[in-house]
Amino acid sequence: MDFITLVQLALATLAGLVGFPSLLAVIIPLLEKLGWLAFENIDKFNFWANAIVFVGVFVAAVLGRFELINDIDATLGLVARWVTQLLILLGIPFSFSSARRHIVQVRQGLLGK
Repeated sequence: MDFITLVQLALATLAGLVGFPSLLAVIIPLLEKLGWLAFENIDKFNFWANAIVFVGVFVAAVLGRFELINDIDATLGLVARWVTQLLILLGIPFSFSSARRHIVQVRQGLLGK
């Protein structure tokens, strides 16, 4: 295979990934919410994450290890699902406590008038 064919193969493989984009879709808002990723840097983070994955996919394509790409992508999809479920479980008590704080603030504002 020539270089152009390898790049096209890597791009096609990258476009077919499901687990990595799912994980990225969960991680970016989480990092932003935790204050570890500024809103202005999301595009840069997304670009570099995809660039790193492209290089990895390209190397795997050169080595002919497509089954490895599929296994890693499936694992990343599983991690994305676990992180999402964990965030949902943590979000329920956080939502209740946040709602309680807002209710107290509203009641204090009404009684203060």
